[in-house]
Amino acid sequence: NLPAQSLKRVGCNSEKLLLTRHFHDAESVDEARRLLRSKPGAHHGVVLQNVPEALKRRMRNPTPQQPGQPNRIRVASFSYTHLALDLKINNPHPMWLLYRDGYHPDWRATANGQPIPVIQADIGFKAVLVEPGSSHIRFELDRGLMGHLGTLILISGMSMGVAWILWMLFSLFRPVRSGTVQKPPTLLEAVE
Repeated sequence: NLPAQSLKRVGCNSEKLLLTRHFHDAESVDEARRLLRSKPGAHHGVVLQNVPEALKRRMRNPTPQQPGQPNRIRVASFSYTHLALDLKINNPHPMWLLYRDGYHPDWRATANGQPIPVIQADIGFKAVLVEPGSSHIRFELDRGLMGHLGTLILISGMSMGVAWILWMLFSLFRPVRSGTVQKPPTLLEAVE
């Protein structure tokens, strides 16, 4: 059994989606690991890796969320290659949306149809910076040409395998014609 703290670090036993203003910037995986170990718990913020300077400047001096209406997250659609959300941020400042799902550089995100950067968060997850107010956020896994080529190769290989199995089955159970069997000529007989 894994300790509860380890489960929380891998996204189990915790919220899959989290909005926060607090973050720590890590320049490397080792630094991110050190920050996660020294600041356990969601109340300390999210550890982001390689945040672009423009996003860091926008998030300086985080202020606490204003009292009043809570922030709202509603999942509109979900599959293993996409997630669509409707968000309402009732805070005058942008917030980080942490999505506790595996990070890969081919993930893309949009906010209200406009591309936004996907940042590696808490070593293995992803996060995006979301503006205050209502937003429609969409995460998509962009498989690119190699992903589609891999799917094509997989389907072709499976089709050839099915065709080979069917050919073998039909060859094995093909009825034998009655009559004499003619022996094929040997190489010497064929040359003469």
